[in-house]
Amino acid sequence: AWLIRGATLAILSRNEEAIESLNKAIEFKPDLYEAWYIRGIALGKLNRYEEAIKSLDRAIEFKLDYHEAWLIRGATLAILSRNEEAIASYDKAITFKPDDQNAWFNRACAYALQGEIDLALADLTEAFRVNPEASRKLAIADPALESLREDPRFANFLGLATTA
Repeated sequence: AWLIRGATLAILSRNEEAIESLNKAIEFKPDLYEAWYIRGIALGKLNRYEEAIKSLDRAIEFKLDYHEAWLIRGATLAILSRNEEAIASYDKAITFKPDDQNAWFNRACAYALQGEIDLALADLTEAFRVNPEASRKLAIADPALESLREDPRFANFLGLATTA
């Protein structure tokens, strides 16, 4: 019941209350990986990123192949500009769910922020393969991809390429 209450409160963006409920769930069942995961998300929404990462680490400790936790862990690390660690988390998310467009896209962003243009474009290729429409919408707006904007291969992804 505490897990469901915590999840519901998190959906409603009542994050402090969600964390309290999830702490109760964890108190009764410390290996409840879903509670650790949702708690990590709620902490992140409160800009408590280091705590969020620790909570996501606990979720992963109890369910190593929990690709969603790896994905959110990567995104949280990216917020902190810890791109190498973010990339490692996205690697795990992709390992456990290779058709996760968000993991490919987010890893492309992390590579782009590091100036790794070829790696970023390779990951964008995979993101577009999995979900072209969502990837295109994200790529148009995401400032993390700024270093790619002058590359003709990036324009090709967006459907802006011209033939010479």
